[in-house]
Amino acid sequence: MKLTVIPEDNMVVVDGEGLLLDVTADANIHAIQWDGVDESGEIEYKDGRPNEIIGTAQIAQYLPLVTLHAAAKTKMNDDRLKQEADDATYNALPTTKRKVAYFNEIPIGDQLDEILKFIDAQPAKHIEMQAIIDISKDIKDRFPKE
Repeated sequence: MKLTVIPEDNMVVVDGEGLLLDVTADANIHAIQWDGVDESGEIEYKDGRPNEIIGTAQIAQYLPLVTLHAAAKTKMNDDRLKQEADDATYNALPTTKRKVAYFNEIPIGDQLDEILKFIDAQPAKHIEMQAIIDISKDIKDRFPKE
């Protein structure tokens, strides 16, 4: 297992996968690097001092971040699976299928044109509706279909 911790960014990287987690560390630490196979690592500082070589005793306080990383990764995966299941359920609904078909097969502008034509054909209309129809006709006159 390889661990990189960048406290200032709350970044914890375990085996190449980075996640944002709450990290508490000395303000002068830029990064903590750890190789679990070699059981060695180093702490990089911001204040110009040389990197400190560390062993298992010094990394121990940061290893709980590996457990937090795994838990956060599991939660993200569970949330993604739940969202995919919810999306599949929603997409299987007849109302959703109808909405998608309307959107894909009859452009919204054409739907609106047909509704306005129907309303315009009615013998009695509210003043507000007539105003909308008049504006619609004006727009069509200014921008005719090619």
